[in-house]
Amino acid sequence: MEGSRLVAPLTAAKLDPAAPSHEIQQLWFALRRKEWSSLAVIAVEPNTSARFIAEGLAAVGELHRGVPVKLVNGEGATVAASSRLAVALSTHVAAGAMAIAVLDSVVENQAGIPVALTADAILLAVSLRRSKRSSLERTLELLGKDRVLGTVAIRPHGT
Repeated sequence: MEGSRLVAPLTAAKLDPAAPSHEIQQLWFALRRKEWSSLAVIAVEPNTSARFIAEGLAAVGELHRGVPVKLVNGEGATVAASSRLAVALSTHVAAGAMAIAVLDSVVENQAGIPVALTADAILLAVSLRRSKRSSLERTLELLGKDRVLGTVAIRPHGT
């Protein structure tokens, strides 16, 4: 990881896939500085969802590219399902398209690791109120620092 910190803290309530916020658009363009066709968006802490970020990025990608960006939902995936999700991600990209996978914390649910390792790049979502340094460090150990494009801070609802 290059020490990246991407845009301002994001709140789920701010992001509307039909009209993506300035923050999510800035995040999209910051992420596009590096070449990737598949991206894994991963919550660092257990019981935290980064789905709204992945949905927002897919919406912005579709608006700017003019073609759909596939959203692969790996939240709550089992070990048995993880290989199917990884194949779905790589098959879509092999056909020349772009895909974004949203995954649970890999500290909590290791089923996301094969999907994350299939993706070209990783974005970590760190909760402002709940994330612990130990969870971030363990996530980086499991996935590899070199695969992480950056981190984005997410704010719990109501803050």
